[in-house]
Amino acid sequence: MNVAIIGSFPKGKYSVSTKLGIEKKKELSQYLADLIKNNRKESFHFLCRCDNSFNQMACMVILELEEHFLNSEITLEIALPFKVNEDDLEENEIFRYEQILYLADEVTVVDSIYKYKNPFELEGKYSDKKLEKCNEYLIDCSDLVVFYSSEYYGSTVNALNYARSINRNNVNIHKGVNYGYRDYRVGSI
Repeated sequence: MNVAIIGSFPKGKYSVSTKLGIEKKKELSQYLADLIKNNRKESFHFLCRCDNSFNQMACMVILELEEHFLNSEITLEIALPFKVNEDDLEENEIFRYEQILYLADEVTVVDSIYKYKNPFELEGKYSDKKLEKCNEYLIDCSDLVVFYSSEYYGSTVNALNYARSINRNNVNIHKGVNYGYRDYRVGSI
């Protein structure tokens, strides 16, 4: 099963090391562990970005699950919107970013794939459109999309809307937010 994870923490509210960030990591870890346990016969290919605190946390959770479920086939693909310049990352994110890229089974630079490339965008530079195309790549390659969003706008919500438009199975693991989409809880998909 191909599972994409897309999310973001509200600016300034969480980081991986805060109490709330640790809580969110536990929630995501529990959801994914239950998904793996309930679908033991499946192999899991997780797809994730690695360009912000939430996505780095998600990657770390997947790497921990690889260790925990040694008898399961679990792989991690990192999808980068573009070849990231480390100058664009916060200082505390650089080490995690490098470590995750090293440990990932596969790294894909999405703006190098013709279908997702925009010829009018500068190579190697951030843009909202590149982020959107990266999220589309994650969703296009997945059977299930796990979202984390406490907001009603932004790139994560745009990705959710895209997933809905192509009828992709999806779940928002943030408690208390309901966008009116099909809510697939833990169980057999």
